[in-house]
Amino acid sequence: MAKEYKQYGYDMVCTDGWIEGSTKHTSNGYIISHNDSWKYDWKYWGDYCNKKGIKLGVYYNPLWITPAAMNDEKCFIEGTDYPLKSITNEDDRFAAGQPTSLYWADATKPGAEQFVKGYVNYFKKCGVKYLRIDFLSWYETGTDQNLGTVGRAHGKENYDLTLKWIKEAAGDDMVLSLVMPHLFEHGETELKYGDTVRIDNDCGESGWRHIVQERMGKWQGYWSQWHNAFDGFVGFSDISGRGNMILDGDFIRLNKFKKDNEKKFTISLFAMAGSPITIADQYDTIGANGRFYQNKEILDLNARGFVGKPLSYDPNNPESERWIGQLPDGSWVVGLFNRHIKPREKSMDFKKVLGISGSAKVRDLWAHKDLGSMSQFKTEVGGHDCVILKVTPSAVKYEAEVASMIAGAKKNTARAGYSG
Repeated sequence: MAKEYKQYGYDMVCTDGWIEGSTKHTSNGYIISHNDSWKYDWKYWGDYCNKKGIKLGVYYNPLWITPAAMNDEKCFIEGTDYPLKSITNEDDRFAAGQPTSLYWADATKPGAEQFVKGYVNYFKKCGVKYLRIDFLSWYETGTDQNLGTVGRAHGKENYDLTLKWIKEAAGDDMVLSLVMPHLFEHGETELKYGDTVRIDNDCGESGWRHIVQERMGKWQGYWSQWHNAFDGFVGFSDISGRGNMILDGDFIRLNKFKKDNEKKFTISLFAMAGSPITIADQYDTIGANGRFYQNKEILDLNARGFVGKPLSYDPNNPESERWIGQLPDGSWVVGLFNRHIKPREKSMDFKKVLGISGSAKVRDLWAHKDLGSMSQFKTEVGGHDCVILKVTPSAVKYEAEVASMIAGAKKNTARAGYSG
């Protein structure tokens, strides 16, 4: 990663997946590695990554307690005389109580706050810069969208409280990634405490199904509210924006896609939405797909903190396939997507949509080609394909509607001075 991708802006590696294979722990019950088969501990890998100039991310929920630690009579909550076992309940197990499943920490018991905050601080001391906290919906309501009841419901109050503890411990030194949240009330709780939030189902086997096809346009009021990445980015695009919540479309595995245009579409979508572009292809499966992850003109958007918006926040509205956003220098980025099989005509009127008077210089970021000056753009976009343009006007004017639409902000085209 450091050798071949760091130069393109990829500056982090992160663990993922099942962690029941980790039983070795500290005297406070904190796991020392992702799996007992690992030769080295978290601190070793934190230092190793730092020497390579990249950051270490860890997949773990600070509310989890391993059976090995829970049953260890020598384990005490850091800074207290409370046995670790005292904040667990035998009937409160992760994964519906399978023999190797973890325990949930009980937020109502003395010592729970110290344990949770201690876990976060432990990871920080190991050099971890990013914590990926999974199965939040299971903690809050004890339910899964497919499995039904999977454990005890801890409720909104305890969910809010534990995320508050985690945020207080993380401070500004660690990025908190919230995974599998219900996002009730349009992410009301998650917006207070998270830095990134998952907005779609797990990538799983990935491919076009994960990006577009899975239950296309179908919404539900609990995790996962939107099932595919495109719908999730559109449906929650109003809460994202520079300095605000980062929408997470989960990992990308380009080796699972059948067509190059779908790979181009995927990288473009994540870049337009301001999502992390997370390579989940392995060294022996990535093949020739590395080039899609290495488009410097697309990746520059991410590096500059760019976050675009669809023209409609409704995934069932065709306008959701047209995206716009502004860079810090006032130039625009336009994304024209086609989720459908057959080619479709797509256009963008710079005056009407972007508020640009006169003509502007246009560049295709995938063709790496200047297209000249124009006041509008129109083209036929192939099936499962997209066009990403950089539009540079002669005069800079910033438009508010491409910022975060939270805290009651709304679009209104009837106001005096409206443009774009």
